[in-house]
Amino acid sequence: MNIAYFGNGLRGIKCLLSLIEAGFKPLAVVAEPKHTGDGSLFSMAQRLDIPTYAPQNVNSTRFINILKSLSLDLMILSGFTKILKKDILAIPHKGTINLHGGKLPQYRGGSPINWQVINGETTGGCTVLYVDEGIDTGDIIEERLYPIGANETAGEIISKTLAIFQEILVNAVTHIDSSTLKTTKQNLQEGAYYCKRYPKDGKINWALMRASDVHNLVRGLNGEGLPGAFTSLNDEKITIWKTVLLERTIISVPGNIALKHRDGIVVMCKDRCILVLEIKKDGLNDVLKPSAMPFSYFARKTFDS
Repeated sequence: MNIAYFGNGLRGIKCLLSLIEAGFKPLAVVAEPKHTGDGSLFSMAQRLDIPTYAPQNVNSTRFINILKSLSLDLMILSGFTKILKKDILAIPHKGTINLHGGKLPQYRGGSPINWQVINGETTGGCTVLYVDEGIDTGDIIEERLYPIGANETAGEIISKTLAIFQEILVNAVTHIDSSTLKTTKQNLQEGAYYCKRYPKDGKINWALMRASDVHNLVRGLNGEGLPGAFTSLNDEKITIWKTVLLERTIISVPGNIALKHRDGIVVMCKDRCILVLEIKKDGLNDVLKPSAMPFSYFARKTFDS
């Protein structure tokens, strides 16, 4: 089967290797121009002698003609963020499939893993679906659900889903190749479309957010390459990197650093206090433990909302 594989990141790399191991080596690998350096899917594909492309405009006539020359059966999207328009989607005669990191139709759109954690979901989903001209509206090929722990971070979930994506992608391509595929249509009257998240969206509003909301935001933005949830203290940006919900009842004003705890600092949210275990200071990558810092740094101070 003639396949073009569009991807980025670790998911793109892992799933490509699984495809090759299953006997489905692509004729071409397509990456976004900003993801072509050492350690990228692009560079790995070159080492595997797979023709590689990184078009500035994936929907250009020139690139479409290149893809047409490959007589493609299938195109696969694995972490590829550019929107493919109808002219390019019409090329492979068995269609285009996408790996999506959220339950459908509940979590269409961008940043689905982050949104699932931020919303406090206890179950997440990995989905393979056909690509149509909508956004995550195509028929579902396979969906695999998994539990999300109360303190599990987005970074941990991203790592956990790699193996799931590898398995369900190989399953999907095997069934497409053998013409034994069964799909499920989505009910687009259900669910929601989620917009892509940006670093500025991680600001904590202590006065409006409950402790559970702060905790979920923190773990939803915690992971390699993720920006983290942030606040400020005396005009200095502070990233809140790890928290747990506090069982004790301590009341103060929102954002107030109420007291020091043996494991961190206690901060008041809208409804109750939360325990902050780890922080990062602006401009530094090192994780700091407030419990190991002088409490004078925090005493009688309040985080800005």
